[in-house]
Amino acid sequence: MDALSVIAPLIGVVLGSALSGLGAYLKQRGERKRTIAVALADLLEIRHRLVAIDVIFGQIRARVDVPPEVMPALRNFFDAFLLPNDGLDDRYNNAISLLAGIDPVLAFSLRSKNTFPRLLGSLRNLAIGSGANLKEFESLESTLRLAVKPNLNAAAIELARHHSWSTRRRVQRLIATTGEIPPEVTQLLDQLKSLPSTTAPTGGNGHG
Repeated sequence: MDALSVIAPLIGVVLGSALSGLGAYLKQRGERKRTIAVALADLLEIRHRLVAIDVIFGQIRARVDVPPEVMPALRNFFDAFLLPNDGLDDRYNNAISLLAGIDPVLAFSLRSKNTFPRLLGSLRNLAIGSGANLKEFESLESTLRLAVKPNLNAAAIELARHHSWSTRRRVQRLIATTGEIPPEVTQLLDQLKSLPSTTAPTGGNGHG
């Protein structure tokens, strides 16, 4: 009985320390997952801005003959009015900065993933303003977009894996269904078939 009375407090101290350590671990793990989740949501939004435009334009081109030299102006219109930034860059940068505090290597790999759409927009405006050959620029932009998509897809999947395996599977399914558009959008685009064919604008913008 005397031995038990001596051991019991020690057991209590050990259990208390273990529970305290477990609680700290679970709290740290929860904060890490929340930080990753915020960064992942913003990264998926950045990817969506890039991919959604191409999906929509692909559907438009399948229904209407849009000259390539018209595409830069259309892209600017969609960027400005249909997919506003709404502080996305700042949110993403802040999320990555928070992530750097818990996983600096992962944060480093994700830094600047949001700069590509902005860089494309700047190059596009420069091409339009300088009177460059917009047909050639559209070909260049399309090539750059195709090249960067796999990189964004891989970054989103890797970040999702750090959150959880179930999140990784959900992101993979999301990426796999990117090319699908809602039926109502398809119906709207089908109405474009009844519009007059688009003709290329005259003037000096087609040649540098």
